[in-house]
Amino acid sequence: MPDRHSHRVGDHLAVCDESGIVGYASEMVKRWDGAFVRQKGFETRHPQEFVKAAKDPKALTLVRVRTAVASASPTQPNTIGTTSVVTPTGPASHLFGR
Repeated sequence: MPDRHSHRVGDHLAVCDESGIVGYASEMVKRWDGAFVRQKGFETRHPQEFVKAAKDPKALTLVRVRTAVASASPTQPNTIGTTSVVTPTGPASHLFGR
């Protein structure tokens, strides 16, 4: 801990941005993020910040998905009793709660 009651020629008191402790400016350093901190509070940048990801492979162009041929009538009337209810029909008709 510096003796803040003694005079140092060419030095002045400064406040640490991280801890708020007052110390001499000669005992402080500027951190990578621009903060003015004591030498005890100095930390280097984390090495993981400098890791670069590998390039992704190029995407395929002109990709088409095979689809089943749609029927001429996607809906057909379904009579329940005396009512006429239109329900979807097709390969996923079980999803509609028939």
